[in-house]
This record gives sequence, structure tokens and C-alpha cells, in this order.
Amino acid sequence: MFQPKPARIFARRILGDEHLIYSAGSEALGSDGVDLNGMVLKDRASSKYAIEVMKELGIDISNNIINRLTQEMVDEADKIIVILKPEEVPEFLSKKKNIIYWDIADPDEQTLEFYRQTRNKVNKFVDDLFPVD
Repeated sequence: MFQPKPARIFARRILGDEHLIYSAGSEALGSDGVDLNGMVLKDRASSKYAIEVMKELGIDISNNIINRLTQEMVDEADKIIVILKPEEVPEFLSKKKNIIYWDIADPDEQTLEFYRQTRNKVNKFVDDLFPVD
């Protein structure tokens, strides 16, 4: 399963360590075109709000690594959660039957409050996908 880092963390809280959960971007490029693959989140200035809103929940994502989605990750996934419009999904991913689309706007370069709203949407989607008995 491939999802944004907060979703991965929320899912891990529900599912524990018995499931392998990845987070990766289809391109891992910054809005300025810089390759972010392998970058530590805290080293990317525009990640400050993402780090802050997760810290509000007692979760430190500052040392998480930004990863680019690979064909191998896609081939091994049971579920692939995508936060892109279907027409923006790379071809190698768009043909997969196990894709779940989440309608969440990219918070990059938005306000702190927008990041909070995004975090809360992601948390709700994860709760809905993996209901706890």
C-alpha cells in the first residue's frame, strides 16, 4: 500500500506491524522541480507545516525520508492509495485494479490550517478503510 506519510502512520496505529505499509510519491519532485527522492523531511523547508501538524498529535515525522514510487512497490501492493486526480496518475500505475483514489488536495505551499484539515481528512479516510471493531 502506498500513501502519504501521515496515512501510513495512522494505518500503522490501526494495523500494527503485521502489514507492510509504504509511502511514496509518483514523482517525488518539489514544486520548483527539485528531485526530493531520499531527502529527509525536516531538510525540506516546505515540510515544516506537515511536521508541525503531526507533532500536534504526538507524532514526529521530521526524520521520515521522501521516496519515489517504484514499479516494484506497485507490483507488490495489495492496495494502492492515490492522492492524485485519475488523469494525473502515471501510466504504469493507472492500469492497476487495486487503486483507491482519495480526494485530497495537495497541501504543499498552503496554510498551517489547511495542513491540519488535510491531516484530519487523511486520518478519517484511514479510519474508514480500516475500521476497528
